[in-house]
Amino acid sequence: MATMYPEHPRYCTFASDAERLVYVALKNMLPADCVVLYGVRLLVRDGRSEIHSEADFVIIEPRCGVLVLEVKGGGIRRDRVTGQWYSIDRHGEEHPIDSPFEQARRTRYALTQKLREGPRTRQFDYPIRHAVLFPDVTIGRHWLGPDVVDEIVLDERALTSPHGAILQALGGPRPEGPLASAAVEALVEALSPSIEIRRPRLGRLVRFAEQEILHLTEQQFAILRVLGQQRRAKIVGPAGSGKTMLAIEKARQLVLQGMRVLLTCYNRNLSAWVSEQARVSLPDPNLLDGEDPSLLVTNYHGLVRRACERAGIRFDPPVGDPEAEERFWKEQAAELLMAALALIPAFRFDAVIVDEGQDFRAEWWVSLLDVLRDPDRGILYIFYDDDQSIYGESPEFPLPGEPFQLTEVLRNTQPIYERFRAFYRGSVDLVCRGPEGPDVEELPVTGSDLRPQLAALFRRLFGEEGIDPQDVVLLTPRSQRRTRLPVGVPIADRWYLVWERDQWEGQNAVAVSTIHAFKGLEAPIVILAEIDDLPRQRARELLYVALSRARAHLIVLGRIPTTEVVDD
Repeated sequence: MATMYPEHPRYCTFASDAERLVYVALKNMLPADCVVLYGVRLLVRDGRSEIHSEADFVIIEPRCGVLVLEVKGGGIRRDRVTGQWYSIDRHGEEHPIDSPFEQARRTRYALTQKLREGPRTRQFDYPIRHAVLFPDVTIGRHWLGPDVVDEIVLDERALTSPHGAILQALGGPRPEGPLASAAVEALVEALSPSIEIRRPRLGRLVRFAEQEILHLTEQQFAILRVLGQQRRAKIVGPAGSGKTMLAIEKARQLVLQGMRVLLTCYNRNLSAWVSEQARVSLPDPNLLDGEDPSLLVTNYHGLVRRACERAGIRFDPPVGDPEAEERFWKEQAAELLMAALALIPAFRFDAVIVDEGQDFRAEWWVSLLDVLRDPDRGILYIFYDDDQSIYGESPEFPLPGEPFQLTEVLRNTQPIYERFRAFYRGSVDLVCRGPEGPDVEELPVTGSDLRPQLAALFRRLFGEEGIDPQDVVLLTPRSQRRTRLPVGVPIADRWYLVWERDQWEGQNAVAVSTIHAFKGLEAPIVILAEIDDLPRQRARELLYVALSRARAHLIVLGRIPTTEVVDD
C-alpha cells in the first residue's frame, strides 16, 4: 500500500469521481515504497509572469523517478479541424478543455522549476516525466497526435495494474540507481509540508464514510450486467457486500422492462425498508401501488396473507400453542399460498427476486416457483449469505449449480469489517473495499442500569460529535419484554428509545431492535448492548450479524467475546 498525501480521502477535495477512483487504486495497489501526492498546486514566477498549475497526482517511484499524472474522466475527443479537445460526460455532452497532454507537460515544467528553487530539493537530480490517465475508457492504440507517445497514455486498464503502467510511463528503473531516501523526503516536504490536522468530529467522519459507501455500491451495479442474460441465478455474499441493493436494482430493471416482479424476503422490517428504497429508485412510485402492482415488495408471510385475502381463503395463524404456531409459519403457510394461487392464477409474477434467501425453507421454494407465471423459465434471483442463517436451518435452493460470489465487502468501514470478519464462517473469501472510518468503540458496562451510560454516550454523540439520532440504531439480543434498556423513559432528559419501526423517525427518538428483527438491515451507526445475554449456541452467528449492521461506526457496550469463547 502506497504512502498517500493527504493520507486519507476525507482530506481531499476531489474534482471528479474519476480522481477519487484513481486515488483509491493508487493507494491500494502500489508498493509500499511508492509515495503519491494528490492535488499539488504549483506557482512558478518567470520574470514578471506567473505560472499557476496543478498536478492531479505526483507519484514518486524511487526506482524510476517522479511522474506527473493528469486524470481525465469520461470520454475524450479532439477535433482535427480546430485542434480543440473535448471531454464527454456520462450523458454524452461535450465540454471544451485544454489538451490534457499539454496540461501535464506544463505541470511537469512547473514542478521541475519549483524543485530547482527549493532549498532542499535543488541539491538532488529528479527525473520527472508526465502521463495522462483516462480511467473511464479504453484508448488502445489510437493515434492521439504527434506530441503523444504510447507510454504516456494510460486508460482504464491501468487501474488493474497501476504499478506496471507507471513503470512504463517512467521508462523503467534508473541506470544510476533509485532515488535516495533523503531526496524522497525533501520532495514530499516541499510539496506537502507538515501541518497539524486535528481529529474531525465523528459526524463528519460518518458522513464521509456514507458517501464513500454509496459510491462503491453504485459501482457494484455493474455486476448485474454480467448476469444480465441469466434468467436464474444464485448470488452469495457476506454481510456488507451489497446484496440487498443489488436485489432492489435487479427488480427495478425488470420492472422498467415491463415485467411484473415480486421482491421478497423473510424479515418484515427488511421488507418495509426495501419497499421505501424501491419507491425512491423507480421513476413512478405508483408502480408499487394498487391491487396488482408492477413491483410487489413484501416478506414471505405477507405474500401468503395477501394471496389468501385475494382468493378468499382464511388466513388465521394459531395463537398460544408454540408448536402449532411454528407448524403454521413453517409448513402450512406454503400450502395456503399454493391453494390461493390455484384460485387466482392472475396473481402470478414474471420474476421473483429473493433477498436473505438463506432464511427460506424448502417448502417455501416450492410455493415461490408456483408464484411464477412460467415455473420452468420464469426469472428467479436468490441473494443470500450462507453464514447468516441464525434460525438454525440449512439453506436449500431450487437452483442447481454453483452460485455467483460477491467477494467484496463494500458497505462497512475497515474497522467494522475487521471486528465482524473474525466471526464469519461462510464460503466466500472476503476482501474489504469499504472506507477506513473511525475505530470501533468498546465501552465498559458497570451495573445493570444502562441509563447513565446511555445518557453520557448520547450527549457525546448528539451534542459534541454532531450525530443525527436518526442515524443510530441500538441492537440487543433480548426481546422487548426482557430487555434492561430504558425504553420509553427519557435519557438525559431529552432522548428516548423506541421499538416500533413507524416511530423510529420521531424527533429525539433512537431506534432499538433485536438482532433478529434487524437482520438484513443496516444503519450508519450501531450501538450493540446486552451482549452478555447472547444465546450460547448461536452466539457466533448473532455477533456476525449484529456487528456487520453498522456501516460507518460501531459502538459496543461491553467487551466483544473472542472467537475462542463463542466457538467453545
